[in-house]
Amino acid sequence: MCNKSFTHNSDMIRHLNNVHYKQKPFTCTFCDGSFSQKVNLSRHIEIVHTKQNVKAFECASCVKSFTSENCLNIHINAAHNKLRPFPCILCEKLFTCKRDMIRHRNNIHYNLKPFSCTFCDTCFATKEDMNRHMNSVHDKLNCTS
Repeated sequence: MCNKSFTHNSDMIRHLNNVHYKQKPFTCTFCDGSFSQKVNLSRHIEIVHTKQNVKAFECASCVKSFTSENCLNIHINAAHNKLRPFPCILCEKLFTCKRDMIRHRNNIHYNLKPFSCTFCDTCFATKEDMNRHMNSVHDKLNCTS
């Protein structure tokens, strides 16, 4: 696979699972995020889904700020450098990040909607859309399971 060597067997297994097998067993309950390590999921939830999301990374070209350097770089490439390096292979629409391209392809071209509401069985392409539906429709109705 690769020539990387490790002093501990557990480090090699983690490397294989994360890098070569692309396993991401830790999934966010709020959105479509999945992560290779529990610590990364915890950091994601703390930064993205809590009220404490401090936006310390400011764009030098505009007034926007972001919770991570990665988000800032995606913004700079998309908004200022106009880079969209991820094309949809079915319609050639361009995306700034791979996740958005996959979400587009699964939703628009394959009509995949794997997330269903537990109250009314309406299906959604993303966990985020399902949560938004449940909060806006069923919370207002005070539904119970």
